[in-house]
Amino acid sequence: MNGGVVDLIILAMIAGFIILRLRSVLGRRPEDDQSPAPGQASPRGQDGPLARKPASPDREARGDGESVVDMEADPKLREVYRRIRRADASFDPAGFLSGAREAYTMILEAFWAGDKETIKPFLSDKLYTSFAKAMDDRAEQGHQVENKIVDLDKVDIADAEMVDGRARLTVRFVTSLVNLVRDEQGRVIEGDPTDTIEVTDRWTFERDPKSADPNWTLIATRSE
Repeated sequence: MNGGVVDLIILAMIAGFIILRLRSVLGRRPEDDQSPAPGQASPRGQDGPLARKPASPDREARGDGESVVDMEADPKLREVYRRIRRADASFDPAGFLSGAREAYTMILEAFWAGDKETIKPFLSDKLYTSFAKAMDDRAEQGHQVENKIVDLDKVDIADAEMVDGRARLTVRFVTSLVNLVRDEQGRVIEGDPTDTIEVTDRWTFERDPKSADPNWTLIATRSE
């Protein structure tokens, strides 16, 4: 093989290498490079626990969002879920329950601590007035609540309805907790610090599914 042929082969190899490098850079789409700059965090939502939760990635990937609603055994719940979904395609019963669980713990702990500011954004005006009065009455009596949630044994949607275009979902919480109330002198006047009790609560959350506001509002509570 003469020198001219060898030179041509080498030049062809170099040209091929350059072309591949150019394709690797110029052929990349802009959306392929979306990682945040060093020290820059990815955007995150600032909504509270009662905000609607986005559909889970695996649910989106499987494309079975509608079947989650269709597989609901209770016909009443299934129909209300479908009506909510028609107004808000992002509605996901599992995501809603996750937020309700967080809200339940947060609101109860704030209520026991007498923290009105924490609970106010998540309650209807009427319910907030009721909660605030209970906290004020307790403070006037000099009582201090030291309740503690040990475990949330069960959380499920017990009822659902649409009222004037607004969705209302009632969640049943079965909770194991320590119930303890002390008087001004620190004496235990209710409960036992070494014992747990089981409590069943039903909380009703409401939201306009057509609203841009993603948050659900707690409008009613009752214990069984």
